[in-house]
Amino acid sequence: MKGAMAGKTMYVIPYLMAPTGSPLERFAAGVEITDNRTVCLHMIRMARVGVNQINQLADQDMFVRAVHVTGDLPNLGQGTPDDRRYFVTVADERTILHFGSSYGGNALLGKIAHGLRQAAYDGWASGEFLGEQFMLLGITDKETGETHHVCGGFPSASGKTNLAMTLAPDALGERYHVSFYGDDIAWLWVGEDGNLYGLNPENGVFGVAKDTNEKTNPTALDSIEPGTQALFTNVAYNEETHEVWWEGRTPHHPADATGWRDWKGELISDRNPDEAGDPWAHPNSRFTTTLANVPNVAPDFEDPKGVKIDAIIFGGRTRDREPLVRAIDDLAEGVYDGLTLGAEATAAAEGVEGKLRYDPMSMRPFMSYPEGPYAAHWLKIVGAVKDQPVFAHVNWFQRDPRTGTSCGPATARTCAPCSGSCSTRRARSPAAARPSARSRSRRSSTSTGSTSTRATSTRSSTSTSSAGARRWASARSTSSSSRTCPRRSGRPTDGSPRPSTRRPRSPPDDDGTPASEHLYDAGVSEARFGSLVARGVEDVVHDPDLLTSGFWVVVLTFEGELTAVRMGEVRREEPPVAGRVGGWPVLEGEWRSSLDRSAYLAGVDEVRRRIAAGTVYQVNLCRVLEHDLPADASVTALGDVLARGNPAPYAATIDLPEAGLEVACASPESFLVRRGEVLTSSPIKGTATTPAAMLPKDYAENVMIVDLVRNDLAHVSRPGTVEVDALCRLEEHPGLVHLVSDVTGRLRPRTTWRDVLAATFPPGSVSGAPKHTALMAIADLEPVPRGPYCGAVGWVDADRDEAVLAVGIRTFWAARSDAGRRVLRFGTGAGITWGSSAEQEWDETELKAARLVALATGRRPGSARL
Repeated sequence: MKGAMAGKTMYVIPYLMAPTGSPLERFAAGVEITDNRTVCLHMIRMARVGVNQINQLADQDMFVRAVHVTGDLPNLGQGTPDDRRYFVTVADERTILHFGSSYGGNALLGKIAHGLRQAAYDGWASGEFLGEQFMLLGITDKETGETHHVCGGFPSASGKTNLAMTLAPDALGERYHVSFYGDDIAWLWVGEDGNLYGLNPENGVFGVAKDTNEKTNPTALDSIEPGTQALFTNVAYNEETHEVWWEGRTPHHPADATGWRDWKGELISDRNPDEAGDPWAHPNSRFTTTLANVPNVAPDFEDPKGVKIDAIIFGGRTRDREPLVRAIDDLAEGVYDGLTLGAEATAAAEGVEGKLRYDPMSMRPFMSYPEGPYAAHWLKIVGAVKDQPVFAHVNWFQRDPRTGTSCGPATARTCAPCSGSCSTRRARSPAAARPSARSRSRRSSTSTGSTSTRATSTRSSTSTSSAGARRWASARSTSSSSRTCPRRSGRPTDGSPRPSTRRPRSPPDDDGTPASEHLYDAGVSEARFGSLVARGVEDVVHDPDLLTSGFWVVVLTFEGELTAVRMGEVRREEPPVAGRVGGWPVLEGEWRSSLDRSAYLAGVDEVRRRIAAGTVYQVNLCRVLEHDLPADASVTALGDVLARGNPAPYAATIDLPEAGLEVACASPESFLVRRGEVLTSSPIKGTATTPAAMLPKDYAENVMIVDLVRNDLAHVSRPGTVEVDALCRLEEHPGLVHLVSDVTGRLRPRTTWRDVLAATFPPGSVSGAPKHTALMAIADLEPVPRGPYCGAVGWVDADRDEAVLAVGIRTFWAARSDAGRRVLRFGTGAGITWGSSAEQEWDETELKAARLVALATGRRPGSARL
């Protein structure tokens, strides 16, 4: 490192990794010297920075010496045998030397190097505290007024961050409030009153920007909104508007590339065609914000006294070694549990699925003194506590040994048993506190559109797009505009999906009757695609990159919000008998519409005006109907009604409340069907009561959308393999007839689901052409998000490289209104071209809705009131 800063500006950063006045303040002081201004700015948010932090020390020599040198990054041999970077913590000299990084944990030296490695050693050498890679949260029981504080460690991919950032689930929100203290580091010590105390030494959150959006982490977005002075690194930046953007922030890039520079500082508008698909932001793009900006941060997060620790939780990812929750009253057993912590490797993390990876106390990369003394130090510190915390081991990945299905509740639902175990200081089953699957309410969907994020002139804050007005008008009242929409594809060769033979099968019940012949009650979560049935939720993700193994139920909203649920049991069953879950209720009263007749006609006229102006050729204009729904109404029962009254080739019922999915779909249209490397899309464009009633406009629309789908598939298909197998064939369905075309392509090697969805979504048949300007028109003219309607509904079998995703038309879904009522929603729309008649397009939306709405209302087709 000698001479590496020659000719550079050196920044001196005095910092404190604990609130002023903390019992551990003398271990928290440090001075970092860096040659990177960005590091300086990030440290100001991640720690308490200022010369007064050092000047007030009782022992002026008691601070960590930390030196960070960027070095010649492009020429340091990163990832090669000649890698010349090094990151060293000389713990017994309280010195940190890092060479060869520009930001992150290897540059913000107060974070991991000081807050974990150095602190762990200091705590042991002084005999006063523990420095651990732990999350820290508070759970307040509103009925009793008690607040319990829980900390704990989890190996990678075992749920630590999800637990730390959790909010109380909707069904428990009136009972519990969860407060955030930190998701990465906790320092623990024995207070003067003999109790165990803890604090998060950091002052900020250093988060991954990629794929952070309103769906994946709304709390994070609230933490970096305008005025928060958040910082962004390696994101795309608009030098004219001061906006920032990253992959996953919205479903699509900002439509206008003017002024945008990618993470390398190069203008997007100057890219050549070969670079058009290159990322705008780096995959490890980051944001930094202070804890004070986190919406549910605890009110006492800066209290130098820390908070009393009531429970210490360890968790891992194991299918059969651990139960869901195991409370531990014995100190030695609790420490032993933490020291033997492990997680079964996932394919993404280790490459050897199921192999156990040991990670003592989740500190394997940060344990700065021997493991034997480490265990003794834990026993000494916690053993001195007067009112010892309860230990617990949680395992949200346990599988039923008989069926192989997941037994675990969602992490958010752990707050009740955690609080209960803290109160009683003894093991307690979480079952009594855990709500039934049907009792959990969900938030209504929100839209991200294609907006970017606005930063200040110092690139330090963001703004998010509005989800759109949530106004619902009576079918006879005035309303306004709506949102965005997808496209369609895929048709299986045999007309139905095939289950993977690798899935476990349920054994016969005790009476010898095969399980498939039993009726299932309303409390059983399942997804059904024709005769294919999936049960046993194992995991819920929102990132298409994680669809690498297993069978997944997939729902993708029109706004681009993915929910994928890995299922443990997949098999064939005969269609259910009527009334197996108590039947579907009769819905009294009228349906409300997001656009009434006059507003829809005005929308058609506006689309035609835009077509005349040359900005768009075709736009699918939709409205969403809504009806109040009884709390105990099951979409499984609605799916049975639709299966009998309106059979459809891509029918689906997804009743997975723990994943936030209650969808009943009678879609006639496939969006994407995958069989190995072959990808098929089968757009519907053209709807009439009879074949003779098809208009020339219908055929023209279909050809236009086929051309759009051909272009989409070409982005992920091998050159020369995209073909139109059928053009404008007629398909008859209950009460109407459609024009359908089939487009196929052979996928390029190593194409991921992220690649496929980025190229093809939303479906062109339900958005328009050109797609990006059609989506802009939809965002301007539709007043509410479409949600699952016009999105994608189906399944992905990653083990077999097979998938069937339907376009989410003829689709109902349960949601919560802004007033908190449970409601049923249904979308209907029509494609608008220059040759459209506003009256005829309105009639088409009525035609598409009439039969299904009548069935969902509980009356014979044709009798429902829209």
